[in-house]
Amino acid sequence: MITRPIRETALASGTRIRIGTLPYPGRARLHPAHAAVTEAEHTWLAHSAAFTGGPRRETFLDRRVPRWVCWCHPTADPASLAPVSRLHTLLSAFADPAGPEWETRDDFLRMLDGTGDDTSPYATAYKEAWAELTGSMSAGLRRRYARAHRRRAEALVMESSLRAGGHTVHPDVCFPLRRISTGGETVMVPLEHGLGVDLTDLTERDADLAGLWRVAGTHMVLVDDLFSLRRELLTGDGLNLPLSLMRHQGLTVQAAVDVLLRRVAAAVDEYTRVCRTLRARHRDHERYGDLDRYLTAVGHLIAGNVAWHYESRSHHGPGHTWDGRPPVELVLHPDRTEFVYE
Repeated sequence: MITRPIRETALASGTRIRIGTLPYPGRARLHPAHAAVTEAEHTWLAHSAAFTGGPRRETFLDRRVPRWVCWCHPTADPASLAPVSRLHTLLSAFADPAGPEWETRDDFLRMLDGTGDDTSPYATAYKEAWAELTGSMSAGLRRRYARAHRRRAEALVMESSLRAGGHTVHPDVCFPLRRISTGGETVMVPLEHGLGVDLTDLTERDADLAGLWRVAGTHMVLVDDLFSLRRELLTGDGLNLPLSLMRHQGLTVQAAVDVLLRRVAAAVDEYTRVCRTLRARHRDHERYGDLDRYLTAVGHLIAGNVAWHYESRSHHGPGHTWDGRPPVELVLHPDRTEFVYE
């Protein structure tokens, strides 16, 4: 079956999940401008008509999107970080089932195409952030970024439809959809832009380089599915790989997580292989220096995504703190995640 009915799962307080030390390439580094980027986003949220109501603003403040951006883009031009953060926040808000009805989903897709209403507070905020970020992009980067945003918006619409239908999606359908909807593709072009490089010419000729977003996105969505599992078990959300494996294959929580962890390790191996191949293939190319910096930055991106998930209060509870050590075991409670260290 492609789907099964969504149902909440009774989460016994103290459910333990062994995860070991998560493998990832590169080194996690937080951008030195993170405090300024966070302050700018807080100011924007406080004055943006797209986020009416104090509780709604607090919801998105708690998600700490600016810190995710600063973990994922630790060496980027600081000027590029604030609009990237706002665009990710707006797309997250668009997908939020508890959000107000600024517009229908079809209206949003038409807005991306330039054929729909673009006067709502949400559309205005989106256009402003888009113009600020893409105004300094090359035509190639802007074209690729627009295409990635359209694909992500379509994936978010599909996810919302599946949730509304009460379905737990088969793993073979769930995972590719999640890899797009969580931003695995949209995060890559700003990575180039933030480094001051444009690899469009190489990307359009090299399938390995063009497909690198899938490698990075695979690792990123697996990490998200792992650390959001506590919340998804409570809500019965059908768009989570371990939960989908439990529903469709009858696996236990630990067995489903073990499948996910094997995929995480495979994604690291694939990243290493692809980077080695690309560096060898283009070593004599005039753009090799740009390519080398970009591949290193992708490693920082993957590592930074892990670090953000370790510290995420939206995943682990409002009082959660992280001391910088990687946990090897998660203890799931209805209201929080407890980290266990070696």
